[in-house]
Amino acid sequence: MVYRKFTLSIIIHLVSILAVLFGISFLFFKLNWDQYIYTFIVLFSILAFQVYFLIRFLTRTNRELTKFIEAIKQEDYSLKYPDIKSNSSIAELHKSFNTIIVAFKKVKIDRELQFIFLELIIEHIEIGMMVLNGREEIVRMNTAAEKLLGQHKTKTWRQLKMKASRFCTETETVFAGGRKLIELKTNTESTNLSIEVINTILLDQPHKLITINNIKKEIEQKELDAWIKLIRVLNHEIMNSTTPISSLTETILMLLQDKMDGPKPIEEIDEQVITDVIGSIKTIQRRSNGLYDFVNEYRKLTRVPEPKVDKIPVKELIDDVITLMQADLKEKGIDLDYETNPDEITFVLDPNLIEQVLINLIKNAAEAMDEVTHPKINIMAGIINGHPIISVSDNGPGIEAEMLDEIFIPFFSTKGEGSGIGLSLSRQIMRLHGGQISAQSKPHLSTTFTLTFK
Repeated sequence: MVYRKFTLSIIIHLVSILAVLFGISFLFFKLNWDQYIYTFIVLFSILAFQVYFLIRFLTRTNRELTKFIEAIKQEDYSLKYPDIKSNSSIAELHKSFNTIIVAFKKVKIDRELQFIFLELIIEHIEIGMMVLNGREEIVRMNTAAEKLLGQHKTKTWRQLKMKASRFCTETETVFAGGRKLIELKTNTESTNLSIEVINTILLDQPHKLITINNIKKEIEQKELDAWIKLIRVLNHEIMNSTTPISSLTETILMLLQDKMDGPKPIEEIDEQVITDVIGSIKTIQRRSNGLYDFVNEYRKLTRVPEPKVDKIPVKELIDDVITLMQADLKEKGIDLDYETNPDEITFVLDPNLIEQVLINLIKNAAEAMDEVTHPKINIMAGIINGHPIISVSDNGPGIEAEMLDEIFIPFFSTKGEGSGIGLSLSRQIMRLHGGQISAQSKPHLSTTFTLTFK
């Protein structure tokens, strides 16, 4: 609408100027200059006024546009154009400018409210947040970060490093992006922090967003849960051994003591009593040996050697494991296939420890498929989502969902005669490699254990 009125005004001004020019030309060529000099003066005056009004109209419009653009550029939304009660293009332009200014003003208010809301959230969350710009200046550090680091009003990363060198040194190792767990110690306590660095572009400038999370309570709770589970299993195993030992000890005392709690005379101890005593002592010995073996297995779990890693061809590692297990698997009628993609792929690992893990997984799979018609184990090695992985799958009865979280607990076993050490030991070996072991299972269909390396 404004554009149409502006165009119409320009056309009217130009048509008027052309009409006057036409009149001057007509008088100049058709009439006597001396006779119509006053007419020429009037027409030239009209032409001058028309040119002046055209220039004034254009200048005013440009001035109004410049004023409006500068106000928008400076985000000055206090500007208000007067309402002109007419249908002129300037009136329409003023009306449009006022509408745009009101809209921009509303957007600015909404943006400021969102900023204030975001500031409140950042200040009141328990996770520490810090923003560094490309010059390593601390653009923003919330209250939680200041409390966790014990630093206030620090302006640069260099200043922070002088006061919290351990934190800064550890964080710099993941400046390219990533997450790290560190432990900060003071004179009174230690704190476990989870640090994550995210690189991003803000206002066309590189920035680093650093989040700092105190996970000490979570770690302590997990440790407490682990100890409770471990103590529950230890209590179960020890009670299973000590209860019959205590019962058999009472039985032996009953056989060898009289009613006055003194020793029975030799003549009252017949061959049956001696046989019963010997049988009880053998049972005590067997349970004591079982308890010793149990404790010995626990010692194995707590004495895993530090991995001696090297770049190892995975195909050779799996071939060695298959050579060790092939006879036993053949005897049980279990087919074993494996695939490495590509064949020459290499992983950085300790071959002795990972061989131990693979043997344990294959043995578990073989024992789980005793009643399967066509038992089969499949081993696969390759790169998935950027991580080296080795998986061991079987078509056995699977593991119930509620038991998947329990199978890695020390001494927990789904087998009647199992020690419950194998999977716990495997998890510890993988953690020492900086990786993890996970299990997925479909009951009555399959189970897959996956070793994921860093």
